[in-house]
Amino acid sequence: MIAVSPEMISRLVPSPEASEHPPVLSLAEMPEDELLRQRAERMIRGAGSAALGGQVTVERVRQETAPSGGLTCLMDAIHRAAQGDQVALDLIGANVGTDMVERTMKAGVVMQSEIAQDQQGDLRQHGQTLESVHGNTLRFAAATPEMHVRAGAETRNYFRLKDTHHHGLLEEYYFVVFSRCEANMRKQALIDAGFFPDTMSCAIQATCAADGGLAMESAFVAGAIRPEAERHDEQTIVEMGAALGVDYTGKSPAEIIDMPLLIHKSLMPNGVTDLVKLYDQQAGGTFFGEAKSQRDYLEYVELCKQRQAALAPTARLIAKQLIAEADNITTPQAAVQRLHELSEQYMVAHSVADTTINPGVFGAEAAGYIEQTRLHSQMGNQDLAVAALGRAQQTAKSSSCPSALKQAAGAGEVLDEAVASESTESKEGKIKCIKCREQVDKKDVVKAKSWCCPKCKYEVDICNGREINPSQPPERGNNVIRLFARKEKKQSVERRQVA
Repeated sequence: MIAVSPEMISRLVPSPEASEHPPVLSLAEMPEDELLRQRAERMIRGAGSAALGGQVTVERVRQETAPSGGLTCLMDAIHRAAQGDQVALDLIGANVGTDMVERTMKAGVVMQSEIAQDQQGDLRQHGQTLESVHGNTLRFAAATPEMHVRAGAETRNYFRLKDTHHHGLLEEYYFVVFSRCEANMRKQALIDAGFFPDTMSCAIQATCAADGGLAMESAFVAGAIRPEAERHDEQTIVEMGAALGVDYTGKSPAEIIDMPLLIHKSLMPNGVTDLVKLYDQQAGGTFFGEAKSQRDYLEYVELCKQRQAALAPTARLIAKQLIAEADNITTPQAAVQRLHELSEQYMVAHSVADTTINPGVFGAEAAGYIEQTRLHSQMGNQDLAVAALGRAQQTAKSSSCPSALKQAAGAGEVLDEAVASESTESKEGKIKCIKCREQVDKKDVVKAKSWCCPKCKYEVDICNGREINPSQPPERGNNVIRLFARKEKKQSVERRQVA
C-alpha cells in the first residue's frame, strides 16, 4: 500500500499538537463504530417498518395539528410555506436549487451548504433534521435493493458525522465520503435509479465544523473521461485510497460510502478541491474526471458559484409553483415527484440559452430538440424554436440525485427483504469491544435495547449512547480512543472555564 503522497505530507504543520494527530483515520475501523452502527440499524429497521406500515397519513395529521414543530419533509414544507412559513420556504428553495444543479451538472461542479446544530445537538438544514432526511430516504427513495444498501451506508454516516462533531474532531478534520456510481447495474437500470451513465459521476463530500455548525462541500467528478469510454473511477478511487493509507481494493460503491475518512485539515487547505485534484492526478491528468484541459481549481469553484447564482430566479419560480399546488400534493413522494417534473421542464428551457449545459442530461431524444431550439433561436426563427422547445420538454428524461422512489405496491416487499437481510447480517460474526478490546461474538453483544460486552460487562444504551454499566476491568487504550479522550478532556476543561 502507498503512503500519503509527498505533496500532501508537505502540507502538515510541524507542531507538537499536529504530530499527535494521525493525518487520516478510517472511521469504519474505529472501535466506537460498532455502537454507531447499532444505533443506525435501529433507525433503518424503523424506517423500513414505517414504509411498510403506511405511516405517511399519520405523519401528515400530526404535522397539521402541530404546525410549530420541525419540518419533516418537502411535502410538509410546501404546506407550511403556503401558510407563510419563511423557514419552510427556505427549505423548498434549497431543495429546488440542489435539484436544478444536480439535474444539469453531472460533473465539474462544486456545491456548498451549511448544517446548523440546535440546542438538543441535532443537525438541521433549513429547519429539517438530517435524521428525518435520511429517514425519508429509507422510507420513500430506496425501493430497490441497490439503493437501499446505499441509503443504509449513508444513514450510518449520519451517525458517524454527528458523533465526530460531538467529540470536536471536525474542528481539525474533514469528514470525507466517496460516493461512486453503481458498478453492477445495467445502463437502463442506472438511468431508472437516477444515475447518469455518460459521466458515471462520483461525488466527493467533505464536511467540517464552522460557525457553531457544519460546512459541507460536495464535488461531482466524472467516472469516465467521455461518454461511452471505459470507466476509470474504480481504479482512481482505489489509488486515492492507497495514497491516503486506506484500502478500497475490491470494495463496492456502497461499501466505499460505508468507509468514511477523517482527513486532517492540514492536508486539505483548499477543502474538497484538494481531493478533486488528487482524483485527477490518480486518473492520469483529467479535470474533474473528464478529458478536459486543466484549470485553476479555486477559480473554477468561483465560476460554479456564479452559475448556481444565475439559477436563483428560476428556482424562485419553481418554488412559487410548488406552493401554489399545495392542495394537490398529499404525500411525500408526490412532493418530490412534482419538484422533479417542474425542475426538468424549467431546466430544459434554461438550457437553450445556457450552452454550458450538456443537452444529453435530458436524454438523447430531448437533446436533439434542444439543439434544434438553440439553432432556431440563433437564427431568429421564434415559432420553430418554441415548437422544438415544446418537443424537448415533452420527451425529456432526466434525474437529479440517485434514488428509487417507492411507487408500486411491490416496492415495499423489496424494501422489507433488504431490511430483513441487513438486520440478519448485523448479528453475525465477531466484533471487538470498544473498551476491553476483546473479540466477542456479535450475537452475544447486541441486545434489544443495549450493547453489552460479555467479557468486561461494559454496557451502553443503543439509542442515546449513555453508559449503563462501566467496563470491568478498565479498557485497554489505543490511539483512536486517546484521540477521542483528549477531545472530551479539552471540552470538559473549556466548560469549567466558562462556568
